[in-house]
Amino acid sequence: GVIEFSVEAIGQSGVVTRSRAEIRWTKDDDELARILLRVSEPAKTAGTALLIMDRKSDQPEFFLRLPEISRVKRVRSKRLRGPVLGTDFSFEDLQRMRGPLDRAKLELVGIADVDGRSAWLLESIPRPEDGSEYVRVLTYIDQQHCLPIQVDLYERGDRLRKRLRAPQDEIRRVGTAYLPYLLVMEDLRRGTRQVSRIQQFAPTAN
Repeated sequence: GVIEFSVEAIGQSGVVTRSRAEIRWTKDDDELARILLRVSEPAKTAGTALLIMDRKSDQPEFFLRLPEISRVKRVRSKRLRGPVLGTDFSFEDLQRMRGPLDRAKLELVGIADVDGRSAWLLESIPRPEDGSEYVRVLTYIDQQHCLPIQVDLYERGDRLRKRLRAPQDEIRRVGTAYLPYLLVMEDLRRGTRQVSRIQQFAPTAN
């Protein structure tokens, strides 16, 4: 499918930076995905692209192309914790968004209220071999839509580092599933925020 979306990045000083991009993804016969994110605006970053490729026997690989570099660069594992294209998302965050419930052993720890809606509260503790920047992850699953509507990411010292939210009034039905048309990522340590809004979604045949 193809998703076109806009992004508003709010910095520590309150300055807002706006951009637009699209995501294209396909799956092969083995259900391995290829996901391409490409920036279209503003002009100074247009052409920036990030490719995520699933591997059968290993973690996905990340490849980055910048307008000022004529070749594609593979992102090394030591940079997976760093921000992606200046956003509040790390490469690990992007991977977690693709499969928020499959990165570690999950435990149902209760039921919580999120904006007046009942949600299952799931906890996962990343393993040392995962190389995660987080020590604990809480995922809130909306009981009506069976969709993650909030993810709390804790760093060392069990401090809440980031929070990803999908507001209820921006969840829409697409075919037989539900899709959040608005995502808000807050980096509480840096005091920054990013608002991503889907402008158009077009599913395509394999």
